[in-house]
Amino acid sequence: MDEGEIVQDAPPVEILQEARLPQYGLAEPLYVQLLRAANIELRELSQLTQPQTVLGPQLQQQIEEYLAQLPNHETTQITEPLLTVTDLSFSYDQNQPLFDHLNFSLRKSEIVTLVGKNGSGKSTLINILTGFIENKMSAER
Repeated sequence: MDEGEIVQDAPPVEILQEARLPQYGLAEPLYVQLLRAANIELRELSQLTQPQTVLGPQLQQQIEEYLAQLPNHETTQITEPLLTVTDLSFSYDQNQPLFDHLNFSLRKSEIVTLVGKNGSGKSTLINILTGFIENKMSAER
């Protein structure tokens, strides 16, 4: 549906083959994006809706050839941190510290994911780092 109107009424395999998802602001599954980038004809594949079992003529060879032509980005170890947090402690109430002596460094080109349950302190940590919550901490920026 798009703005209350049915725009596609077809089996999932046809929707994937026709590349209509991006027209409506929807991302195609990553495996379909890879197949398209490798110029693989999706109509020649069977089991397209099952990424674990997609089958097609010379499919593995085509994907390997595509991946081999991509530039090889070597990672370089950057040792100087952009941000270092040392001995960060924070508590909303005195009895239950949210952080107790937290230490970490963030380096350029690193991708970091902050994962935790609701109430575990993810947003609080970001708010402290950005200055929205004041806290006594040692941090080099």
